[in-house]
Amino acid sequence: MEEFWIQLLAILTLLTQTRSTSDTPELIGAVGGSVTFHSNNTEGNGALWSFGNIPIVTVLFEDPPQLEFYKKEYKTHFTVSERGRALSISQPRMEDAGTYSVNIDGKISTFILLVYRELTEPTVTCDSQNCSGSICSFSLRCSVPGTGFGNVSYTWRGWNRR
Repeated sequence: MEEFWIQLLAILTLLTQTRSTSDTPELIGAVGGSVTFHSNNTEGNGALWSFGNIPIVTVLFEDPPQLEFYKKEYKTHFTVSERGRALSISQPRMEDAGTYSVNIDGKISTFILLVYRELTEPTVTCDSQNCSGSICSFSLRCSVPGTGFGNVSYTWRGWNRR
């Protein structure tokens, strides 16, 4: 019996191996927008889309595709298109960031989703300017007031000829 579990673990390890990070596409999503993962695998009979180790939806490649969401709240947050070979997230949240994968007949494609909040339009101000002769020095500040992650501010200092 122990040999069965060792063999099963070895098979599962082979099936769940992912490519190196350099081969893993990164997608960027904005809170409240949408993002779509596309599988290039055109073979197979069905797909399993997952977030980390959490299954989202199983798709049978039929006409129309047959979907089985693992939780009913997933139906409103995720949509499947391209006959099951694309998964979209509507209204991404910060907690949606992470690793997604699709398993089509044992071939796994992995994606990394980065989710950001959109910043308000920045304000650029000149903090100081000093011109004497043919040389000017100045300090510019670009700032964005934010909620949840404090005020964002960058300052540039430099000088140049007029």
